[in-house]
Amino acid sequence: MMAQIICHHNGRYNLYNTMSDGFRFVSSLSREQLESLIEKEFGEKGLSELPARLELAHQNGHSTPSNESLDEFLCVNRAGENENFLTTEECIFRFLS
Repeated sequence: MMAQIICHHNGRYNLYNTMSDGFRFVSSLSREQLESLIEKEFGEKGLSELPARLELAHQNGHSTPSNESLDEFLCVNRAGENENFLTTEECIFRFLS
């Protein structure tokens, strides 16, 4: 589950894959959709870890334990077409809104 980081912006969520440096879904998820997905894929263990992960995501824009901003976290993304870099604003527009 560590390869999938929860990203958050204005009540919307997406999973960011650190292996591919891109977002898992082409559109954002509601909190309910995220909870359902985590339960389906990771069961009770995933749900029990979710509150702490969401707290980090709400504080920093992502669920890693670092104090980086969302902008700092996304500085090496390959979320664009042909694995091109996208700015934080582009990522938010395309994947977190």
